[in-house]
Order: sequence, then structure tokens, then C-alpha cells
Amino acid sequence: MDWARAKNILIICFLAGNVILSFQLWMEHRHTAALDDILPRIEREVDGLQEQLQEKGLRLETGLPTETPRLYPLRLARHDPDVEQLRDAFFPEREAESVIVGGRLSGYQSDEAVLVVGGSGTIRFRQSIADAGEDLEARDAVNLAESLLTDERVGPAGVKYDYWQETRPGHYLVYFYQQYRDLPVYGGGVMVKIEGDQIREYQCLWYEVLGPTLQARTVISASRAVSSNLPRIAAVADEQEGAAITEVSLGYYAGVSPEDEEVAHPVWRIRLDDGELLFINAFTGAMEWPQ
Repeated sequence: MDWARAKNILIICFLAGNVILSFQLWMEHRHTAALDDILPRIEREVDGLQEQLQEKGLRLETGLPTETPRLYPLRLARHDPDVEQLRDAFFPEREAESVIVGGRLSGYQSDEAVLVVGGSGTIRFRQSIADAGEDLEARDAVNLAESLLTDERVGPAGVKYDYWQETRPGHYLVYFYQQYRDLPVYGGGVMVKIEGDQIREYQCLWYEVLGPTLQARTVISASRAVSSNLPRIAAVADEQEGAAITEVSLGYYAGVSPEDEEVAHPVWRIRLDDGELLFINAFTGAMEWPQ
């Protein structure tokens, strides 16, 4: 064995390992230094935001996320539903006539219910209820809506519970969102309307994620998104005394355009205590909705 050559190889491997380890330590230090710079700045933004909210008669009843990840806008296409599969799910034991619009199958209807699938991929099922039964508590209404979505013909893969609203005693709207890599895709999703202990209506708009666009950017902080839009937030809250921000969350917003393909930008979603939702572009800070 050539011991001199073997020794040289060991020395080179040792030096290479030191270089790699030094680079990793430098990257960790750089990342830690960046966090040490960013987190105090965000904390200062949150402190200043509390004062601005008080001036506008608003309260913050939720913690503000501190993450500012790099995200890509998403390219989306409207999902094309299987109308006959939906018929089998919603009309399992009753006769249903075809609904033809513009020469294409657009749904089914019976004496008690109608299922319509729009050209842009929207699904709407509605049925009449002779006896709504007893009013449910909110948690039970959510469970009833979730039970409907356990049928894979009705509940799209990856659907996640979002929130509920009570429109009047015993009447609920239960919302679900689509998820992409642990982030919600707002603007579509599923809504189930509950009356008493019955499902009155189902609506769905689902997207196929075609992939990210080419350029990733770092999102602005949640505190900056809120503070830069306080006048609009206060206006939406109608300046009612004691109005509160109850949720701030990061996701994507698909908008409401009827295009076959569209781009969903990262947004900060703000929810008020009266149920109003606002979407702020997480790149620019501009209000996406309401416009």
C-alpha cells in the first residue's frame, strides 16, 4: 500500500470536511443573524400597530404570524367536475332528469332538488326541506357538513375545514378551503348550508394547481399588511365601536375572475368579528378584496 498517497487523501478529505462544516456554520450564523434582525423589527411593528388600531376603534383579538417566507404565485385552472358522478352522489334513490344548457349536460333535477354545474367549474346543489328538524349547535352543524364531504364524489381531495357562520338561529354556513403545501387557497373551496338538522345547499369551486410561476419573493409581514390597510379595514368594519380583527392568516387568493387559468398570489387574509373577510396581497400590500 502507498501510505504516502493514502495519507494525502486523508488530509484532503479532512480539509474538505472542515470547509463544508465551516460553510454550514456560517450559513446558520447568517440565518440566525437575519432572524435577530427581522424579529425585533416585527415586534416593533406589532407594538405600533396596537396604537394605530386603538385610534381606529379596532381591537386585535388574535396573535399575528411572524413568518415572512419566500413564496411563488400559483398558476391555477378550474377543475372540470364529473357531472354523472355528482348525480350518483346527490340523487342515489330518486329519479333525476338531465339539465341541458347550450347543448351540454349541465346538471340534474328532481321534484325536490337541483344540481347545476356551471361552465366555469362551479357546482351547486340545492334541495327543498319539508321538515328542517331540530336546530343544531355549531359544532354539530360542522360535523354534519363534514359527513357530507366524506363521500369522495362530493368532497374534493385535500378539503380542509375553515370556519362557520350562523345566519340566523339554527341556520349555518360551513366553509372549507383547498390546500396547497400546507397553505390555504382562498377564493374557491366548499360551502355547505345547514338548516335545522338538514343539508340545504352545497357549493363548490375547485382548482387544479398547474404549478408555481418562475419567481419567488419574500412576503411582507402580517403586521405591515394590516397597518398599511387600516383605513380600508376600518371602513369595511363600518367603524362600529369595538370591532375586532379575529384572524390573520397566510394563503393564496384565486380571485373571482371566470378565466380558465389564473394566477393566485400570496395574501394575508383578515377576518373581522362580524365575519367580513379582507385579502391583502402579501407581496405588494395592496388590497385584493374588497376592491
